[in-house]
Amino acid sequence: MDKVYSLRKCKHILRHTFKQYRRRGKKLDVETRANIFDSMVALQDAIIVKDKPDANQKAHALEALYDAHFERSMPIRFMHSAIGLAIVLGFAILIRQVWFELYEIPTGSMRPTLQEKDRLIVSKSPFGINIPLTPDHFYFNPDLVQRGDTVVFTTAGMDIPDSNMLYFYIFPGKKQYVKRLIGKPGDTLYYYGGQIYGIDRFGNSIDKELQNPKLGYVNHVPFIHFEGKPQLPSHPKNGIYTPLIIKQTGQPVAKLSAYSTGHIQGQMLPNPGKPEGTPATIGDYYDLWGFKNYAMCRLLTPSKAAQFYPQQKLETANLYLELTHHPSIKNAHLVQNYKGHYMPAINLSQTLLPLETPHLYHLYKSLTTARFIVSDGLARRYGAPKMKHPTYPQMPHIPDGTYQFQQGIAFKVGPGAILSKLPPDHALNQYDEKRLLTLYNLGIEFNTYFKPSHPNQMLPSRYAYFRHGNLYSMNMPILKADDPTLVRFVHSEYIRQQNAPTYAPYHPFDDQGPPSGQDDFLMRYGLTVPEGHYLVLGDNYPMSADSRDFGFVPAGNLRGQASFIFWPPGSRFGLPIQNSAPIFSFPNIVVWILALIGIFFAYRHHRRTHHLPLDFGDRPE
Repeated sequence: MDKVYSLRKCKHILRHTFKQYRRRGKKLDVETRANIFDSMVALQDAIIVKDKPDANQKAHALEALYDAHFERSMPIRFMHSAIGLAIVLGFAILIRQVWFELYEIPTGSMRPTLQEKDRLIVSKSPFGINIPLTPDHFYFNPDLVQRGDTVVFTTAGMDIPDSNMLYFYIFPGKKQYVKRLIGKPGDTLYYYGGQIYGIDRFGNSIDKELQNPKLGYVNHVPFIHFEGKPQLPSHPKNGIYTPLIIKQTGQPVAKLSAYSTGHIQGQMLPNPGKPEGTPATIGDYYDLWGFKNYAMCRLLTPSKAAQFYPQQKLETANLYLELTHHPSIKNAHLVQNYKGHYMPAINLSQTLLPLETPHLYHLYKSLTTARFIVSDGLARRYGAPKMKHPTYPQMPHIPDGTYQFQQGIAFKVGPGAILSKLPPDHALNQYDEKRLLTLYNLGIEFNTYFKPSHPNQMLPSRYAYFRHGNLYSMNMPILKADDPTLVRFVHSEYIRQQNAPTYAPYHPFDDQGPPSGQDDFLMRYGLTVPEGHYLVLGDNYPMSADSRDFGFVPAGNLRGQASFIFWPPGSRFGLPIQNSAPIFSFPNIVVWILALIGIFFAYRHHRRTHHLPLDFGDRPE
């Protein structure tokens, strides 16, 4: 018994037969063509009056004529399907590369502006017309690129590991990143207090653009680790891997050479991008771009503090904030890395800030962490595999679920990545000193490898800095300038500086102040963006792989701008905070006109082939 066709299926049979009739009907004899013509007319009439039984009967009759005269062999049908699929994918890639794209945020590098699993519309034509699948443009206007834009760029041709991907699981391509554009070609930038100061290529201040009040919640740090990206030779000399080249922001900035005598010589390399007349090098590593204004830090218990600093008289405290600062090429020393290789290393200054319960409570209420999953009493970073991993920290008394802290507010992450504030009585909202140790020291990596075990281990991604006298960590002021504890700490830093021997000077961790109005200072110590390149940073600096890691982004790699957040619903729904490019720019106008032309012809073709009645022409005689 024949299957009963719906009116929609009948329309499909009619359109499909008519398409082949127009293409191949002239090869048939007149009688056959007339039979097919009459059958198509009869089916169309039945469909128009919505006579389902009659349409079903005539659709089967027309289908039999199609099978008898138009049915192709399997290889031919496969080839046509493949060609059709290739055309559809080609148009999809063209649209995604040149017009717009739907994008899902994979990591927390742009929190809180963009969070994990956020879905965006990315405009691909705010400042240029892209060449598909190629890091270049048909047209590009650098004046349309604005500092503070949330840009999307391809990783093609850049020193970024694991950057390969497949478009539609078929076509090889490169991953795209979303970051905030900070520096344009010729800009010179300097970091202080989580903020960036700078001048453009003409010496004009760009501080207001870099410190947009709407983005006051965004802070920046000039490095990921003090060691940057170390480059070692392939083979050791006398058992030591030397020389060591240190790269920061993709540039070689320092060189450490170890000699058989045991002496280690440090050398700052020429500061690239500086105009003629600017000193080629700077005094020490900590002078780079404001490094000396920042410390990497971790919390230590009194027992650990006494173990790591046996010669230091410690002020009584509940916990100590260890501040590691002023990286220097002077007094460099040998270390053994995790592979067992001996190599030269920069010298670091360290100091302890004693904290009592009120400070620690405030620190807990300032927490920002990575998104993490609690399962069976263990906490793992969002995206890490679910297993009894020995390096996952313990998180007792916390119900299973997905959580995150953002500037002291604890959230639960529900289905669809929708955030909800935890109630005040939830365990994560209750101050606990042991939990603070875990969430501060391990709250970015969620790996016990970073748990304090010895003085010179890899430090967690926690940072501290002064801003106008206040001490900040996690973008929050944790001690005010007039806090007696902070006043005593700064005073003790100066005393330690005075008492340090000349062969091993100590540089105090204090407030150096902003560089405003000091163009000569900026030109000597600032970071200059090279021609044809841009500096991009993540809004969430502890969790962001950005220009600090892979260097400057070539202009050709810029592909578009995040223009609209359409998921999840809530306060962030809509336009992301940025300096949006002009709507009626030349590339936008060109791409939209081409898109509308394409839509017009597609609609016209669709109407001609889908709208009834179809024009069959004259009946064959």
